[in-house]
Amino acid sequence: MEMKIEAFDREVEDLSHLKLRVNVEVKFLELHLLTLQQELTVLKDFEDVDEEVSNKILNSLKDKHDMERKVCVILLLRNLWPVPNM
Repeated sequence: MEMKIEAFDREVEDLSHLKLRVNVEVKFLELHLLTLQQELTVLKDFEDVDEEVSNKILNSLKDKHDMERKVCVILLLRNLWPVPNM
């Protein structure tokens, strides 16, 4: 009977240690998940900023090309109808 009690006590102690290790592992995983969630939030914020900057660049390039086109048209028209020297 004493051997069975001692074996039971050892089993309970082993399970108690296992429970502690599992709890520690769970806490580490919770911290890791929290870190990943924070990183995702930061990445989403950067994605918004990146999209805004990309749109500004695209709009600037469009404006530049529009201006270049206008300059080309003006130069072409000046060559077709030269302004007389005064």
